[in-house]
Amino acid sequence: RDWWLIGPFPYGDHQGFFREFLPEHEFKPDAKYAGAHDEVGWEWCAAPDYIVRPREAMAKGRSSAQGVYYAFANVWSPAGRRAKLSVAFADSLSVWWNDELKLSEHRHPKWVLLRDCWAESRDIQVRPGWNTVRLKLGPSFESQTAFMFRLLDEAGATLRDVVYAREQTAVFASATRSKRLTVAIPPGAVSLEVP
Repeated sequence: RDWWLIGPFPYGDHQGFFREFLPEHEFKPDAKYAGAHDEVGWEWCAAPDYIVRPREAMAKGRSSAQGVYYAFANVWSPAGRRAKLSVAFADSLSVWWNDELKLSEHRHPKWVLLRDCWAESRDIQVRPGWNTVRLKLGPSFESQTAFMFRLLDEAGATLRDVVYAREQTAVFASATRSKRLTVAIPPGAVSLEVP
């Protein structure tokens, strides 16, 4: 649900989806770029549910225009493994996993449901530690411009041990180590050693 978002960039008559804007090749959270109507910059946004709607997430009391949007996240994994990305979207989307293009679809169906049965999936290799995912989203004129993104194991179950993060920090490096829990004993109580 939490992503870096930027946009909108010019879409024109579909050309914007095929044009390469700078956020397609670099992630600089403090950078500013010429957008569709004015200067745009990356914003860390939290979607209220599992569907990310960039126009609404970035509006924050101001109007947000149609156009091309990008989304970016750092993804931490405790182990390397083969996996799948699963993404449902309206209408056009490209996905880069660790800067490698894995999916690019430009289509305009008359209807779309942001559900698993409508999702596209692609095989990916998850590295131990930090990975990155970048999405490019074209506007939808028949429904909300939006996407739903998940990482799946080879059996199709959602990866529950990965963390989507704003920054690559060392916070998660100790997440797989076991920790001993200690609790202060209240006065008059007796403690027991638990293995």
